[in-house]
Amino acid sequence: LAPAPAVDEAVRAFRSFAAGAVLVAHNYRFDLGFLDYEAERVWGEPFPRPAVDTLALARRLHPGLERYSLLHLAGHFDVDSRPDHRALNDARAAAEVLIVMLPENAESPACPARVLPLRHPVPAAAQS
Repeated sequence: LAPAPAVDEAVRAFRSFAAGAVLVAHNYRFDLGFLDYEAERVWGEPFPRPAVDTLALARRLHPGLERYSLLHLAGHFDVDSRPDHRALNDARAAAEVLIVMLPENAESPACPARVLPLRHPVPAAAQS
């Protein structure tokens, strides 16, 4: 970790990299909680988004599944990537699971195409 950039620098670089993108996460609250903490520390507000939560989408589209872990969903949907709690493999698996669910989402009366589980931060002014 010695050659790794400082957290402030890494958060700023990721903000620049992700500008204008829709973030995809499995269990959004866990992953983006870390980003929000650091973003609020660095520039005083949560990390910009929208974000799609593959966990919420899977629960909505497949309410009868026994488990909703990313590993279980990757196996259920038979995607190529297998998550292993390493950033790149988990990101690939989440993307592949999302790609499988997008057509289902578009066809589902319970979850029309324009109603993905998007999460937006609550503006700071609204929190007080």
